[in-house]
Amino acid sequence: MQRYPADWQSYSYPFIDGCFDQALFPRHEWRDASRIGTQQLLDPQLLDEALQRDPAHPGVRAGQDMLRYNHGLWAWNAQAALGCRAGTWIPFLSGYGGIDVALLPNGMTYY
Repeated sequence: MQRYPADWQSYSYPFIDGCFDQALFPRHEWRDASRIGTQQLLDPQLLDEALQRDPAHPGVRAGQDMLRYNHGLWAWNAQAALGCRAGTWIPFLSGYGGIDVALLPNGMTYY
């Protein structure tokens, strides 16, 4: 287990691998951003398409067979890398300067 300084958030540039400020990037709230309480905010069909949950709408092939783009999200097919029997699409956001956020199938978010 990797240890981090207790005061890592007070650093001038607190970009430490695996650590991020929950106030600046509230991942649990963001993951559930399609709802506030019971009110649906995002179109469920478009959200499923963007997150690669709808095989009928896979998005646009982006240069390689293992890369797609759909409704603002990229997706990478990790099937070969992970040895999966079927396509295992991992949606991710890719920002300026190489900042990536991957939404893993097990509910984890990699930043």
